[in-house]
Amino acid sequence: MCIRDSVTHTGLTMTDGTDIDQIKSYVKSLALTSAWQDTGVNGAELATGTYTIQVAVNNSGANGLQYTEMYSGTMSWYADNTNSTDHDEIVLHAAGHARNGKSIFLRTLRTASADTNDLKLQIRDNRNATQTASNYVFKFRRLI
Repeated sequence: MCIRDSVTHTGLTMTDGTDIDQIKSYVKSLALTSAWQDTGVNGAELATGTYTIQVAVNNSGANGLQYTEMYSGTMSWYADNTNSTDHDEIVLHAAGHARNGKSIFLRTLRTASADTNDLKLQIRDNRNATQTASNYVFKFRRLI
């Protein structure tokens, strides 16, 4: 048997949503410090599953000193009631133009069943100085 035609793969067409392989995006205006704060991504805004997360940071004009940096990591998400106040840090990798010694950190925080937002995504910076608010672009791709 002889195969003469080539086989190509055009890739996945990404659509907005929370099904497998869909991408959900949020743009959040935040002024970071070294204290944990909510990103505004909470509870059922994402479906239960495992996600790859990407955060685009360009806060150089807001005293953040990061020029076009991209952070990525993997996280688990649960979209129903939580029953504890545990938190889990998300390991991040960064690449881009210039971090200038600055970094962001992400974690999920369970807020017990009495809270309507149940699971929250939180963010902080590695420095104490307050920044002027700038936009952070969060993208979530559901893996499973």
